[in-house]
Amino acid sequence: MHLPDINQSKTEFPIMQLILQSHDVIALNNALNTVSLNSSELSNIKIVRLPNNYQSFTILKSPHVHKKSREQFQRTTMRVSIYIKGSPSFWIYFLPRLKQLKLRGVQLSWKYKYVTVLPD
Repeated sequence: MHLPDINQSKTEFPIMQLILQSHDVIALNNALNTVSLNSSELSNIKIVRLPNNYQSFTILKSPHVHKKSREQFQRTTMRVSIYIKGSPSFWIYFLPRLKQLKLRGVQLSWKYKYVTVLPD
């Protein structure tokens, strides 16, 4: 997967992609604010809202005679991707704090990418 460029420069720093996903909008926004506040020392942060995933299913209200009586439900999974660029000393400070966060109702996953630039 290709990560977007954040302020290309001669000295490259590692880029981390955090992916937050939840079924609850309020929990996702609270987690997004918490992660953004913990990374507020960075100027290179980019937040991208990903498409929602919809899952719908139908259940019979009565298991016997009333076949036409049904109920439909829909479950929506919302996702947000955060790209953070920082120096190695920042990651030593930030990763333990990220592991200690209590994000209730939100799944957190991350990808780490480090690119070295060859001299001209």
